[in-house]
Amino acid sequence: MPAGNQHDWKWCSKCQGLVFAGNPSAGACPAGGDHTHVGSADYSIADDGIVTSTSQGNWRWCKKCQGLAYAGSPSPGPCPAGGTHNHAGSFDYILFRDAV
Repeated sequence: MPAGNQHDWKWCSKCQGLVFAGNPSAGACPAGGDHTHVGSADYSIADDGIVTSTSQGNWRWCKKCQGLAYAGSPSPGPCPAGGTHNHAGSFDYILFRDAV
């Protein structure tokens, strides 16, 4: 795993989302109940680096639902665990997009 990346991100087979699986709680799933990580690989995302023309920063982990949500909008967005996403304690993750 390259330096500056965080592992323990898993795919949820119920909601198809990417959620952090490194905490005791699986997190609230928008499809109901908790996220399910069965059959998922261990994914890594960048938590350090420079935002470029092929990347986007301001993605944050929500400590309530364990999901990854964009934090660059005026509202943090609705959280499946209730209320809005809570990004307290999150890294500023950088996602990379494929060139088109």
